[in-house]
Amino acid sequence: RERAMGLEHLRACRPCRTRVAELAEVVELLQLAAAEAEPPAGFESGVLRRLTPSAPAPRYRRRVLTTMAAALVLLVAIGIGRWSAGTTESLAEATMVTPAGENVGRAWRYDGAPSWLFVSIPAWRNERTGAQPGNYRLQIVLDDGRTIDLGVGDLLERNGSWGTDLVVDAEDVHAVSILGDSGALWCTGRFTS
Repeated sequence: RERAMGLEHLRACRPCRTRVAELAEVVELLQLAAAEAEPPAGFESGVLRRLTPSAPAPRYRRRVLTTMAAALVLLVAIGIGRWSAGTTESLAEATMVTPAGENVGRAWRYDGAPSWLFVSIPAWRNERTGAQPGNYRLQIVLDDGRTIDLGVGDLLERNGSWGTDLVVDAEDVHAVSILGDSGALWCTGRFTS
């Protein structure tokens, strides 16, 4: 009954639907950023034995559950981060901005083992960006002015997200940019720390 009331509220409340969608996107981003691990032998068969045939869960229910899982993972990550505050590892955030000054997303760099960079451009699907299917380049600028290309990919296929291990120390990364096939700049984020 409570679930039904909650779902009914989500149907009628645009701000709550937006928040749930944002949190679901966070879960997807966390899944991309997490290290992959193989389940132990027999895991799949054990899960399948416990499942009983049932109707597939509606998409919105899965999103709500995924969002709740993401919130839990985020809280655990924050707790671990605060607990291990004495380490030298750090996470820095930058706002991704178009040449016209429009805020289209965020970038994070992590100085740990391994160091990584993650970019999320939720506005990529927005018609105002003019984004087209095709290859885009992810590029970083280091504090010493050197530029390094980190790869090519289709951001529309990636739902506006891109993550990669860094070949340099994360703290040396001054800025991250996304460029089109022609070399045109789509957006840039500058790290302040």
